[in-house]
Amino acid sequence: MTAKASTLRCENLFEIKSPFVELPSNLREVYGSEPNAHTAEAVAELNKQTLENLENYKPVQSGKRAAEITYQEANRLHQSMHNHRVVGYNATANYNRPDVSIGYCFGRATYAHLMLLKMGMQKESVLKIWAVGEMKSPSVMWDFHVATLVNTAQHGWMAIDPNFSNPTTVSEWVQKYKSTSTDQLLRFYVTPAEKFSFEIGKYDRAQLGLDMERKADWYRHYFVDLIKSVRETKIDNLSAQQFNPKNDSIKEETKLSQAVDYLKRFLGLR
Repeated sequence: MTAKASTLRCENLFEIKSPFVELPSNLREVYGSEPNAHTAEAVAELNKQTLENLENYKPVQSGKRAAEITYQEANRLHQSMHNHRVVGYNATANYNRPDVSIGYCFGRATYAHLMLLKMGMQKESVLKIWAVGEMKSPSVMWDFHVATLVNTAQHGWMAIDPNFSNPTTVSEWVQKYKSTSTDQLLRFYVTPAEKFSFEIGKYDRAQLGLDMERKADWYRHYFVDLIKSVRETKIDNLSAQQFNPKNDSIKEETKLSQAVDYLKRFLGLR
């Protein structure tokens, strides 16, 4: 893989459009504006169409990057997230604000997305799935959840979501969150993987906190630290097929500041 290829700007890296929902800036507005989503029956039909579209979407390999990953590779990535120094659940308190609790499901989805790209997956083979609507567990209420989807060789599209012990099928993921719905109006959307958060479109420097001090960053440098960790993570035991990390133009021994600059270029975040 050439240095030029490894430092594609994000508008090229993420050129693919999802065949399901083109990248919306605000899924809350999408959810609220759907004219036929006011009954459980109508929502069930819309969700059925979305999931059938996903099942029928078979990425074709283009170039040297991989179109699919093995379940074992997906699981290694999944397991690496549970005790991760940034995206692990035990680390969340380091980045929460005193006035609000942030669940950071979108942070974990971002980490999985970036790691899959680093592992050699082509952009067409990584998506995000969103659950939108009122959800409730015994102690928490929330209105959206997100996970990264990756195309696997054995099971097709699977979700990388640390709320599960292992990568899960889309149907299992959907059923879990449907069971938390308070009104049976929970909608599922599939978007390109570069969608950052529920009410925000693509990744950008301001939302990622790249140009501000930790105390001024709403996310307390969660994403700054996440990007650093992605660059530092060795992928010899994670890599998808047909991608050799040793061909990367920046070696593992690169200083941290150079590593962060590299990943910013990789995302087009100059």
